[in-house]
Amino acid sequence: MKNIALENIQHGTASFNYAVYKHGPQHYGYAFTPHWHEEYELVYVKKGNFHFLINGQYFHVKEGQALLIDQYAIHMFPDFQNHCNGEYISYLFGRKFIFPSSSSYISEQFYDEMSPQKVSLSQLITGEFDWQKEILQYASRLEELSLQPLKNALSIQIALLSIFNQIKINKAYILMQDNSMTKNEFIKKALIYIHQNYSKDISVSRIAGSLHISTNHFIRVFKFLLGVTPQKYIQTYRIQQAINAMHSAQGVSELSVSDIVFEVGFHDLSYFSRRFKKETGLTPSQYINRLNRQDNNTVYNHNNDKDIHT
Repeated sequence: MKNIALENIQHGTASFNYAVYKHGPQHYGYAFTPHWHEEYELVYVKKGNFHFLINGQYFHVKEGQALLIDQYAIHMFPDFQNHCNGEYISYLFGRKFIFPSSSSYISEQFYDEMSPQKVSLSQLITGEFDWQKEILQYASRLEELSLQPLKNALSIQIALLSIFNQIKINKAYILMQDNSMTKNEFIKKALIYIHQNYSKDISVSRIAGSLHISTNHFIRVFKFLLGVTPQKYIQTYRIQQAINAMHSAQGVSELSVSDIVFEVGFHDLSYFSRRFKKETGLTPSQYINRLNRQDNNTVYNHNNDKDIHT
C-alpha cells in the first residue's frame, strides 16, 4: 500500500536534505492535513501564537518560542484561520544532513540512545531554562544563515547539531511506550485509507474494519491523536482536495467548482458550500474571486509547496 500521508515532497535535495518554509498571512484559511515525514522539523514562531497537534498532544507556541517535531510524528496545524496575522518558519532536515555518515561513532552513539523507536524528541522550547535559551538563539540565527544555505551549510549543520546536543545532554526527551507506537501506526493506516478513498462513499465502520478494530475504539483513538472525529476529518480532507483542484485549474469558475465538488466525494453542493465556509472562512465564490485576482500559489498548498522555499 502506498504511504500517501508520508510526504513524497523532496525537502532540499538528496545530497542537501534541508529546506526552509515561511508561513504567514498569505496562507490564511488553509489548514495543514495530518502528515508525517522522515525529516525532523524545527518550527520557530516569529509573530503571534499558534497551536500544533503532534501525536495527539497540543502545543501552544508563542512568539519567540520553537517546536521540535520528531521524525515520523503525526502532526498538523488545524487552525490557521484564527491566526492569520502570525508568522512562523519551518526548518526541515534529514538525519544525513546532520550526520552525513550513519556509521560514524557520533551518529551511532546518538541513535543508540535516541532512535525514534526508543524516544520522542517532539517538544516545546519555551526558553524557560538556559539550555532552551541557547536552542532559541540557534533557531533564530537559522533564518539568516538560510538566506544562503549552500554557502552557510557548515554553520547550519553546526547550529542543528548544537540543538540536538543540548537535548541529549539535558535528557530532554520522552521514552516511547509500545502502545503509543501501535496507536500511531494504525492511525497512519487509517489516514492512508482515507487519502486513497476520499472520493468514494466511505464509512467510519469500514475504515475500522480494514484495521481489524472496533468502530468505537477507532473513533476514540483517532480523535485523541488528531483532535477530530474520523467523519469530520474525511469532510475536511475532501474540502482541502477541492481547494487543491481549484488551484490546479486554470481560470476556475462556479461551473468548474460544481464538477470539483462531486469529484472529491460530496453529493450536495449547498452542504459543500457550508462546510467550505466553516473551514476557510470564505464562501466558494469568495475564494474563487480571490483566487482569480492573484497568483494561484499565494495560498499555501501543503501538497505543492515548491513556491515557499527560501
